[in-house]
Amino acid sequence: MAMVEQLERELQGAFLRNQLFSEAELLGLRLRGGGAACREETRAFLARVQEQIEKHKQELRETESSGVVRGFLRVRSWVLSHPRASALLAVCVLISVVLLVTFGGNRH
Repeated sequence: MAMVEQLERELQGAFLRNQLFSEAELLGLRLRGGGAACREETRAFLARVQEQIEKHKQELRETESSGVVRGFLRVRSWVLSHPRASALLAVCVLISVVLLVTFGGNRH
């Protein structure tokens, strides 16, 4: 919450609103109003904030890197977000390599 308040001061009140900011405001109101915010609710909010920070860091890395590195980072991101499809693709590539080595290597 302190980070949000600091950002608001830095931007002199002209801050951008998003879902996380609204959730932070509600959480802050509950804490100030004397109602104890549930620890799980606070942890879940902080996890969403951390996820958003990581997403922004990844976007910054992609925009600041060269084309090849940017492509690699996008592929890596896709592989991590689609593990089943990635595993299937890897198995297909391995089978193709084995078939090429087995049947393509015997020709002289």
